Formats: sequence, structure tokens, C-alpha cells
Amino acid sequence: MRRSLHSRPRGGALAATFLVMMFLVIFGLTLVNLATFDLRTVNRAHQRALALAAAEAGLEQITGELARDPGVGLANETFTLTLPNKSRYEVTFDPSSASFYSVNNLAGQAGVPGYNGRTVPPYHANVISKGSSPSGEVAVVEGLVRLEAIPYAIAGTGRLNLNTVTATAARSLSQAGSPDLDGSVYSGAPGLNSLELGGLSRVTGDARSVGGVTVGSASNVLGDIEENQSPESLPDLVITDFVNDGKPGVSLLPGGVNVTPILTGQVYYDDSVTFTGAVTMVNAEIYVKGDLTVNGVIAGTGTLFVEGETSFLSAVNLSGNDRLTLFSGGDINILLPSVFQGVLYTHGNVNSGPLFAVTVLGAVYAVNTTQPALGNVNLGLGSRVVHLSDFTAFASSYLAANGEGNAVRVYWAQLR
Repeated sequence: MRRSLHSRPRGGALAATFLVMMFLVIFGLTLVNLATFDLRTVNRAHQRALALAAAEAGLEQITGELARDPGVGLANETFTLTLPNKSRYEVTFDPSSASFYSVNNLAGQAGVPGYNGRTVPPYHANVISKGSSPSGEVAVVEGLVRLEAIPYAIAGTGRLNLNTVTATAARSLSQAGSPDLDGSVYSGAPGLNSLELGGLSRVTGDARSVGGVTVGSASNVLGDIEENQSPESLPDLVITDFVNDGKPGVSLLPGGVNVTPILTGQVYYDDSVTFTGAVTMVNAEIYVKGDLTVNGVIAGTGTLFVEGETSFLSAVNLSGNDRLTLFSGGDINILLPSVFQGVLYTHGNVNSGPLFAVTVLGAVYAVNTTQPALGNVNLGLGSRVVHLSDFTAFASSYLAANGEGNAVRVYWAQLR
């Protein structure tokens, strides 16, 4: 039989059909593989997100714990928690751990070594949190945390009388000469003139008051003027909690006229004392069971807890690495133009001579929750307060011992 020119062999048709079927099978398998790959990719991304969320949860939890108890981590503890979605976080302060470890240096006065060559600055904690998803994906985040119980440049539970006074803020002591941050002021007193800004006063942040705010025609508030606000809870330090006469290595000194020119470490005066001549503090923590009168030169780094009044009869001129943190049970009286580096805190009033300018690189707080006549701040003409976290963080470490501080995260990074 003769075949038509247009006819095809049956074998060729079967081969073509087979090739088409093979193509369809391969194409189908490819689609299935792509779908499976996409599903795996989506699932892995989801697991990574769970791990990151768990790590962040650990960081948040430990940050909150540090605010409630600044001693968290000092015993090399490890904190773990499995979340409802079966992801898990771990935060360890154990430096011998093979994993990432955290360091609590909130009470430290110098930097200390941290994980992988880090230096944890004084008054900070470096918290590193590892999160794991149910499938084993891992994420690691870190935060640098400090405690802040002193958010205002100037604050009092009573009246603030500021005549030609500047309140501002800076990031560090080196930038205090040209501050560029908001420095706010607060008065917790009721009444029409509880916060009074007269003369050429200048506030770069907010002026906030439970009562009224009076701003003179030549004064300037760059932030908000907030009157008739609900009272805020200012940090209320119990000074007698820091009696140190029983601490190891304490120097027990009599009251009267101080004859010790260099004060180092723990120092306790059993009665009112007067500093005359030159007194240098070397990382000193000084407790005075009475009044303190400074009638000479004071320098160095130290913290003063004074049960009674504190009076500076001579000019104070702190500079360089000097730092004075003062917690006074009674009034703080400053009789001559002075420069302080640190925080001035009192349960009485802060009084400076009306014509004498006082510069405070740190903060000024007057807090008395039981006696309405106290807690006032009266600063002299031309005074200046620059809120510096370098110094407020140190003072906050004491206030936070009573749970008075808020934990502030100043740095965050994802390590993995």
C-alpha cells in the first residue's frame, strides 16, 4: 500500500505524545517544587520573625527588671522563658557562658569589659538577648540601658522662682558649652505663680506645672507651656537608707572642723561638720549625720548624703573630671557664684544669692512630699542648669535602688 505524503508513522505520533506528557510531568513537578520551596521560604521567614520577637521580648523583660531592681545580673543569673507560641528567649549574665552574655554596670563608676571586646560604660547595662523559634531559628539583639530618675533640668514639688535663669540640656559634658537638647522644668505646687520665669529666662524644653506658669515678656520657652497638670511623682530618696557607718573599710570621723584633706571610699561623720581649706574627694561616699558647711575648696569625685542642711559659704568651681552628687535632707544654700558638676537634690529648698549666678551641669531637684512649704527652687540672676545624662545617670543609680528610676534604652542593635 502506498502511503500518503501527509501521513505520519504511528510510532512518531506516540513519541511526540510521550514527549508532551513528559514535559507536562516535569513542568508539574517544577511547580510543586517551587511551591514547596516558597512554602519553606515563607515558613523560615516566619520562624526567623518569631525568633526576633522572642529576643526582643527578652530584652524588654530584663530592661524592666533592671528598673525594678538595679542589682539584677550581679550574681551571674540566667533568665529564660518559653512564650505561648513556643518560641524562647535567654538572657545570661554569666561571663563563663559559651553564649552571648550581658553585663550590669549600672552602679559602676568606670567602664568594664563586656561581651566580645565591648566596653560597658559607667552607669549602664549591656543586655544581650537570644531568641529561638520552635524550629530552631535564632536571633540575637542587644541594648545599652541606663536608669533615669531625673528627667528634668530643674524640678521641685514646691515653687520654682527662676529670674534670668537658663534651663537646657546636652548629650555630654564636652557639649555642655553649646547644648542643643530640650531641658525642661517642673513645679508640683498649686497656685497661679507656682512656676515663675522672670527677667531673661530661657527654657529650651517644656515648662510644666501643677499650678500656673508665669512667663515674663523677655523670657522664652521653646517647648510647651503646660499649666494645671496632674502632679508627677518625683524621686523621693530616703537619705538614712545610705548610712554607711557599718560598711567595711569605712572611715569613722568626728564632727566639728574636718582635718582630713583627702576623703576616699566610705566616710562617715558622726555629727555636723565644716570643710575648711582644700578637700579632695576620691570616689568618696560621704555620710554626714548633721549639717554640712563648706567654707573652702572642694574638688574630686564624690557623693554626699547629708541629714541636715548643706551650706556653701565659699565659691565652688568644679571642672574637668570633678563630680559632686549631693543628697541633702535640709536646704541647700549657695552663697557665692559657683559651678557644680553633678546633681543637687534636697528635701528642703535650693537657695542661691539673688544676684549670684550658679551653674549646674547636671540637674537641680527639691522634693518634699509631706511639707508644702519646702521643695522650692530659688536660683540667682544669670544662673544656668544644663541637664546632663552623664551625671543624672549616676544620681539615678541611687534613686533607682528604691525603684525610683525608669530604664532608658540608649542603643539597640541586632547581632544575628
